[in-house]
Amino acid sequence: MLSQLLKSQGLTEKEITIFTFLLEMGEQPASIIAKNSQLSRSSCYTGLDSLINKGLLSQINRAGVSFYLTCDLKVLLDQFKNQKIQEVNHISLLRQDLDNPVPTNSFALPKSRAHYFSGTEGMTSLVQQLLAKNPVQMRVYLSKHGFISQASQVFFQQSTAAIKVLTSAEHKGLPPSAIQKILPTIFDCGIDIITTSNQVAIFCLTEEFGLSIDSNSIAVAQNKLFDFIWKIAKSTF
Repeated sequence: MLSQLLKSQGLTEKEITIFTFLLEMGEQPASIIAKNSQLSRSSCYTGLDSLINKGLLSQINRAGVSFYLTCDLKVLLDQFKNQKIQEVNHISLLRQDLDNPVPTNSFALPKSRAHYFSGTEGMTSLVQQLLAKNPVQMRVYLSKHGFISQASQVFFQQSTAAIKVLTSAEHKGLPPSAIQKILPTIFDCGIDIITTSNQVAIFCLTEEFGLSIDSNSIAVAQNKLFDFIWKIAKSTF
């Protein structure tokens, strides 16, 4: 059953073998994992790195040796549950659109919507969903301890969008193409905001939740505010 769940999340057979072995045996070094999984050392390390990037494994060092262990299974199952709930919600929204289609001769936009994402896993899922739309431009406000540049930097760095960042602290987990400008520390409110042409994603770090607003009007307003602040902000770090 667990293997089927992992496979449904896009894991390869190699990654599933490594994960299930560590789940059963607890933390182990790469040499033991490779031997018991019947993988070459290089193939094993590739699988371990991939699982770490997906948030399913963590790595610790003991006396100069790297050990690997799985995430809390309850956290993993909660993540699957949240994804299924989101899928059901998307299907429900699609059905509503089918029941209330926009006339072909009308330029009216679909009804704007807001979606709530709970916890670190939910916020990470929000980043993935936003980047999956391949935005051309992103305007980003990052707090001092930016969630985006830490927990989600693997997904964020994959984006090919033109990115402008306003922040009060330098962040090194951003794509090389990202341009940063400095804000006074008084503007650090503990939230992160990503704005595209038609979506605003808000991440509340202290309360650990994300909010996605799919609205052209709100996105345009947020982008205008960002551009005004960008003009008066200090030069890049």
